[in-house]
Amino acid sequence: MTVVLLIGHGSRDPVGMAQFMALAQQVALTCPEQTVLPCCLSHHPVEIADAVAQAVTQGATRLLAVPVILLAAGHVLRDIPHALAEAGSEYPALEIQITPPIGTGAGLLAALHQQAIEAAQQTPLSHPDTGLLVLGRGSSAPDGADQIERLAQQLATVTDNHRTGIAYAAVCPPTLADETTRLIDAGAQAVVVVPCFLFAGVLLTRAQTTLTRLAEQFSGVPLNLADPLGERLLPLLKARIDDAL
Repeated sequence: MTVVLLIGHGSRDPVGMAQFMALAQQVALTCPEQTVLPCCLSHHPVEIADAVAQAVTQGATRLLAVPVILLAAGHVLRDIPHALAEAGSEYPALEIQITPPIGTGAGLLAALHQQAIEAAQQTPLSHPDTGLLVLGRGSSAPDGADQIERLAQQLATVTDNHRTGIAYAAVCPPTLADETTRLIDAGAQAVVVVPCFLFAGVLLTRAQTTLTRLAEQFSGVPLNLADPLGERLLPLLKARIDDAL
């Protein structure tokens, strides 16, 4: 019997945790033949060791661990495998398979495209005066910025947008304030900000605060912040599970 573990980062933000749990519920509904257990690295009542024990109690002989994490940085490369190996050591017959993280492939691009369309509202993304800004978390991983830049280029292509910018919420420049200002100074009459964030949290709250302040500075220029990816990731996760089963 295979049990699917959806492994999130975890968050102190109750809205972000509620969004993660809502996504897990949707995954379970679309995979009715599988037992789906949500768990997190931290800040969640059910951590990885708890979920492994629960799965075994329910009769699992195989675990399919699906990281609901964007990029293959420290959590995916080190923390999750270590936690699973430690928990699984108590059950020698238990098979554990870990899928890749969300990644930056076609599934994420489709979710970002949907984000952008919803946030744009009545502002055509292909209009020459519309700025499109992709907001990354910021990462110390050597190729973290490169992956966000590739995503931004791909999103610009699928939306036919010619005023695309990239900003980061932390760690590396440019900041959201600087890049939004650059787009407006270059002629953008509206800016749609698409965050590469899976769920709500402190960085997204700070981004909204920044845009509210900039809206006062640039009155008359709509600044629209998209919601986090959330349940838009459902098709990607469903495909990831189906491919591994």
